[in-house]
Amino acid sequence: MTSKKAGQKVLDFSILVLGYKEIFKEDGGGVERVRNSLKGLNLHAVLQFCAKFSLFLYAIGKANMKEQGQLIKTFFPEKFKEKLIKALEKHTEPIDTVILFHEQALLLLVKEALINCPPEGGIEVDNEMAQELGYCLLILTNECLGWDTDNVIERPKSFVAERVRRSFAQYGFFSTDEYYPELMVRFNSIFSKARELALRRNVDIDKLFCDATNGITLESYHALTLGLLSSWFKNLNKTGVELDVVLGNEWLVCKNKFFSQTKVKSGQIDKILSFLSICPGKFAEHYESLVNDVFQGKDCYNYNFLAFIKKPFIIYPNNCFICPSPRYLINRATEGVYWIIHDYIKGNIHLPLALSDWSEIWGTAFEDYVNNAFAEIFNNNFIPNPVYKGIERGDGVINADSFTGMIETKYVHWKYKTKVTGDKDLMKKELKEKLMRGGPSESKGLGQIRNNIAAYLDNKYDFPFKPHPIFLPVLIVGEHMPLFPCNRKFYEEIMQEEQIVFEKEFTSPFIILEAEDIQVLKSYARKHGRKATENIILEYSNLFREKKQGYSHKALNFKNFVFAKTSGALYKDDQVLHDEFEQLFTAAKELLFGKK
Repeated sequence: MTSKKAGQKVLDFSILVLGYKEIFKEDGGGVERVRNSLKGLNLHAVLQFCAKFSLFLYAIGKANMKEQGQLIKTFFPEKFKEKLIKALEKHTEPIDTVILFHEQALLLLVKEALINCPPEGGIEVDNEMAQELGYCLLILTNECLGWDTDNVIERPKSFVAERVRRSFAQYGFFSTDEYYPELMVRFNSIFSKARELALRRNVDIDKLFCDATNGITLESYHALTLGLLSSWFKNLNKTGVELDVVLGNEWLVCKNKFFSQTKVKSGQIDKILSFLSICPGKFAEHYESLVNDVFQGKDCYNYNFLAFIKKPFIIYPNNCFICPSPRYLINRATEGVYWIIHDYIKGNIHLPLALSDWSEIWGTAFEDYVNNAFAEIFNNNFIPNPVYKGIERGDGVINADSFTGMIETKYVHWKYKTKVTGDKDLMKKELKEKLMRGGPSESKGLGQIRNNIAAYLDNKYDFPFKPHPIFLPVLIVGEHMPLFPCNRKFYEEIMQEEQIVFEKEFTSPFIILEAEDIQVLKSYARKHGRKATENIILEYSNLFREKKQGYSHKALNFKNFVFAKTSGALYKDDQVLHDEFEQLFTAAKELLFGKK
């Protein structure tokens, strides 16, 4: 992300995140002001404020300046808008995205509230205090950015560039939103296959999950979390109205009311809510324990929200609960199931399934999901796991009209410490081990693709069709990979270290597709057809053709590239995706309430 104090212009692609300092020309008292403001406020009133704010941000999107203007109107006086306009006017160069309020600062406010607000008593949050909390969010935005270049001592360009890269990596890992029906459909497909693969090894995944959660059944867990999500977010596509009108009472879920007519046994409901919830009075202890376990006591405070990832609910009075991050609740309901089983296996060496076996099963299930998607998109022009003289040559080949796609699929699970710090050495270590290892015998990911293309060019490999002379390396990953310009350049530098070099005469620039990008491709193909889909893949690859600086300044992930061309309408137009999600929702509703 860029800042007016960044020292030197590092990137042409700019996300302008405005904090208190940029608007008011002073730090406003920093974190101490935030903590002092919270010490006199009622904890539950602040949590209510944060829950409403969080759901509203999730509904409008962090980069929606029009609707963020509604927040400005709600919380701030007229003079604030004048200062904001002046701050924006100072940036004469083009800005791709302006962000004022975002989830990271909000979750920092929740953390500070849970630690500093009195558990009983305290001042209620009236309009004046809501304004103060709005200022606190802007102050915490500056804490999130943490620009070291504000110091008097000049920092070298290399320092600023790495600081920008790391910020983009952290931002990418923890601020990437997915359309939650798509995430649910994809997870259901992958998990169903993983369950089937485990059964072939005589391993019951349902039992493992039940043991890991002290008696929660997968059926109840899926139904309850999907039911909550659908209920909580059903009205969150409304915009252009007051904050309270959008949310009504949906910021709060009360157990006795919501579950009063469910068929799920009360014991299961209690276990699920307990498993997903944290008591405010125990937050500090819970947080410290996670810091010691994951970070060996050295916290990365501004980005560490593992406490909310593991337990996305906060217990509220009268047997109710709130959700400070809708994204983390969605992730706990989907990808979180993988990690629940993963952590249980890790802590129990005598189980019938080793940790490496579970990772392998999940990776194979993901590859099956990708293969099915590509078979739908490219029909017979996609060949999964091609074999030549008994040797498998990659995870798939696309016989397109304008390129030959060479595919490797890896469901890489980033370590949490790597994601939360964005540390260059940690990222490099994982990338080399899993995605970018060179060498003919131990190659990984892009190294494997390089070897397969080289084998064909050396007449050591043949295709069951006449290939297009231009090869397109396609690396498919299960989790998010930050792809803004500085990180793309970082990946290319690692490839150079590993001596992974593609023949430019025969090869288009490699692309990285994430799990959600596979659904984007399916949605695009359903609307525009196979040839148009091939063309947009090649057009995306051409973004990364070598520029003067050696990389594209407009690098971004595939989803954002396609959404920019389609005004983000792909999912809205994909009736097949909506029907698939509706089937999941109907099944959950039937289990919860006994009706379709």
